[in-house]
Parts: sequence; C-alpha cells; structure tokens
Amino acid sequence: MTEQRTTPTSFDLERSRTSFIVAASPAHQSTSPKIKIPSFILSTREDIAPWKSTYAATRLYSGPIKFVLSASGHMAGVIGAPGSKYGHWTNDNLPADPDQWLFGATSHQGSWWPVWNAWWR
Repeated sequence: MTEQRTTPTSFDLERSRTSFIVAASPAHQSTSPKIKIPSFILSTREDIAPWKSTYAATRLYSGPIKFVLSASGHMAGVIGAPGSKYGHWTNDNLPADPDQWLFGATSHQGSWWPVWNAWWR
C-alpha cells in the first residue's frame, strides 16, 4: 500500500519541526531559556546552516554564552587553526537581532581557536 499525501511538503514540514526537550518541557514554549549551560557557539559565514539561524541559539541558552562568527565557509571556518588566513568576528553583547550583533562585532585576523581557548579556561 502506498502512502498518500495531500501536499508534497506536509509530511516534510512536520518532520522538520524541532525543539529541545528539557525536564520533559519543550524549551521553545518558554519565554526564558531553560537550557542552562555555558555555551560556545561557532558559526561560519558561508555554511549549510546560515549563520543568522544559528545565532538564534543565543536565545535558547542561558548561562555564559559566546558567539563567534568565522569569516570563511563550512570546513575552513571550523578547521581554521592558529595561523589561518581566515578571520572571525566577536561581540560580547548578544542583541536579539543578528544584524545588530554583526554591526557591533569586532573583526579579528586569524583563527578563532584562541578565543575558544580563553573562553574554555
């Protein structure tokens, strides 16, 4: 027997909805973040997951959060070890709008790894 769909995307849209479950409560239903853990969030400028959508994670977590945007793409942005020709942006402020974050961010030459190392300690 073949499954019949009313629209070609109805099943796909339903499957694509995601949420974090914390203490049996969907995190997305709360106005205050329920995921309380120190978080270092690295995104890349040109990636499979657009950086503005990954920036939304800064609204899901509470606790110390560091968001860093790598200047290069998917692989080079993550693997960019110290001495890398690619740079990154940092901003300790986390406004709700990712464009505001980038406007207030500082551009840095080289790898983001030292930023992570300082955050980790």
